[in-house]
Amino acid sequence: MIQHQPAHTVPRAENEREAGSVLPFLVVCVATLLVCAAFVVELGGTLHAQQRVNDLAAQAARTGGQQIALTQGGTPGSQTLTVDPYVARAAAQSYLSAAGVSGAVTVADATLSVTVSDTYQSPIIGSIAGPRQVSGSATARLVRTLAGTEQEGRS
Repeated sequence: MIQHQPAHTVPRAENEREAGSVLPFLVVCVATLLVCAAFVVELGGTLHAQQRVNDLAAQAARTGGQQIALTQGGTPGSQTLTVDPYVARAAAQSYLSAAGVSGAVTVADATLSVTVSDTYQSPIIGSIAGPRQVSGSATARLVRTLAGTEQEGRS
């Protein structure tokens, strides 16, 4: 008796050549996904560290800008509020120290500038390349206001 093979079946020798061909494809796909996930973790961690130092710089500048002193005015019994640049610098530096980061605080022309530096230890590439340095900066103008209007005079 003669058996007929349907036209859509592949001869057995061809099937054997394709056996296991999915495994290398799967290995390449999984490796690619792992590399992509590693990049996402690295980028996310770096961006978070950068945001953190920028936020710390802004908070330190704001803390320094809020340092006011009550001084005696020109007429007896009058008092004025002034911003003390030395106290402002000390307050901003104190904020940075409490946050556990290093930074520089400068006051020039009634502007308080804060630059913050920190290190970010990456969980993946950091074990190979070491910690990465991140920095951020912020400024605050030291001004006197009364009812939302900037006042003339020494700040």
